[in-house]
Amino acid sequence: MEVIVYILNSIDSFSGKTITPLVYFTSRDVKDTSPSTGDVIVYQTIMSSSDVSGYDVTTGIFTAPVAGVYMFTVNTCVNAYYATIALTINGDGILKTTHRDDKYNSCYTAQSIVPLMPGDHVCVKCAGGCKLVTDTYRWNTFSGILLHSESGDGR
Repeated sequence: MEVIVYILNSIDSFSGKTITPLVYFTSRDVKDTSPSTGDVIVYQTIMSSSDVSGYDVTTGIFTAPVAGVYMFTVNTCVNAYYATIALTINGDGILKTTHRDDKYNSCYTAQSIVPLMPGDHVCVKCAGGCKLVTDTYRWNTFSGILLHSESGDGR
């Protein structure tokens, strides 16, 4: 009975306070290691996620379930070549970076923090020359996490 009273009192103490919902995902295993310019890079394996992750492994698109500030991280591994990738919101680029290594298979990381509204779409696209490599030691990954939820219009 003491435990139930404690839980009820704890719930009452949060009354009227905003609590950021748990929204996150990490995905890997690109569907196509040589996507064409403009193609969405689809990461087809979820490594970890919340119950409401927003990431679709069939399309490669994250759909924001709530308004807030999100952080996205992309790890790109190139096959002794180069890859230009773009992180987009609703088709508009918010981050673009080129990774190049003429001799070795190397991995690079890019990150962005952005405000989103419910229903906004975020994905990684090939912006040119994408020759990706994936093996036991090199994983291409796409991750996202809600840092802070917002009420109202969120922007």
